Amino acid sequence: MDRQERKSRIRDAIALLLAVGISVAFSINGHYVTGIIVATVAAIAIRSLLSMIAGRRRKTATNRERERQMHLAGYDEGQSRAQLARLTALYGKPDNVIFASSWRDCVAAFGAARRLYIMGRDLPMEAVLSYSVERYAARDVADVGAKRRKPTSGIRPAYKVNVTIDDLSSPVITLDFGEDAGSMKTLTALLTAVIHGNGRAD
Repeated sequence: MDRQERKSRIRDAIALLLAVGISVAFSINGHYVTGIIVATVAAIAIRSLLSMIAGRRRKTATNRERERQMHLAGYDEGQSRAQLARLTALYGKPDNVIFASSWRDCVAAFGAARRLYIMGRDLPMEAVLSYSVERYAARDVADVGAKRRKPTSGIRPAYKVNVTIDDLSSPVITLDFGEDAGSMKTLTALLTAVIHGNGRAD
């Protein structure tokens, strides 16, 4: 039983208990039929009210999370733009700029200076040792109501690129491209050129 289902059952139990209380109160006064009718209507009304309150709380929580993500995305973009501007002043205009799923997942190549900017890290191109492409399944998600969202049968390929660098403390940088196969191929071509250039430099 998931969290939403437990909450739904709790709301049902509260509505039932209040309905029983109303029914008993009418029964004590001898109004059995009236008590049953009023209790049934009350149970439905209470259940609807509790569901409405829960729905508003879920909507509020969802909006807050969306605002948080938008704030983080704006922060990432601001940080990346500032970093790229600083590196452009140092190394000149980048030869290639590639974005994965966000501004944070940004790669910029400065060929003349032989520098590579990857996810906030300014590296010499010689630091790039190898890369690999990881393929995974991205699923369509269907909205099945207030309780939960579930994946459908729609499965599409998605991609991550793992870049191995010469850094003992953090030797792998992972960029998630999602379904953007075009940008993923552009990055792998760039990395291939960098590694090939490193071999010639040796």
